[in-house]
Amino acid sequence: SGVQAQSSVILDSLQQVVQADIPVHQKVDAYLQMARVSGEVDTTQRQHYQQQAMELLTSGQLDTENLYRHLQFAQKWMKEGNYEAAILYLSRVEQLCEQANDQKRKGIVNLLMGRLNYHQLDTEAAIASYFKGLEIFQNLQDVKGQINALNGLSSMYFSSSQYVKAMEYATQALEASEVLDPAKPSASALSLLGIIHDVIGESAQALNYLLRAEKVYEGTPDIS
Repeated sequence: SGVQAQSSVILDSLQQVVQADIPVHQKVDAYLQMARVSGEVDTTQRQHYQQQAMELLTSGQLDTENLYRHLQFAQKWMKEGNYEAAILYLSRVEQLCEQANDQKRKGIVNLLMGRLNYHQLDTEAAIASYFKGLEIFQNLQDVKGQINALNGLSSMYFSSSQYVKAMEYATQALEASEVLDPAKPSASALSLLGIIHDVIGESAQALNYLLRAEKVYEGTPDIS
């Protein structure tokens, strides 16, 4: 078919890429692209290419200097909806973070893993990942990281219809952001609080939070 022919051309091109003398991370990315392309017509081939990528990721040829690049690749695959590839990258990045004792990036990995778990409809695992991230950022006294983790937890509890917990964590995120910068509270926390209040029938409070969120998104100082 036309799809198979097109896939074959792309795969041939990527095969040349992986055989070239290029950095390991580029070969990994090429194998993951091959897995995505071949998966449209042959799931066995997809698994084969994912295995090739994983073997390179765990081969020891990647070092801790590549941590940021791997995070970028993981986010790229997340945006494209290839969650299997993103998990491969994030799992390896977490190992490298351990080796480098890079706690901040380990915290980021856990927040990204929380989003991935959610996309894969595993809210329980997502909540666990966000809590791990929150603990790391609390130990680092990284307030921005804590705010991101708290907003993530609020979103997860909201998606599970646990509105009391969702409000609790969004409120914590908002309060932390107001301490950090009183004129620029967390727009995400304000939006979450607006949506939560709307769902539980508190329209006036919902509107207040949503209007405040809109001000922050527009860059207008919040003086509420």
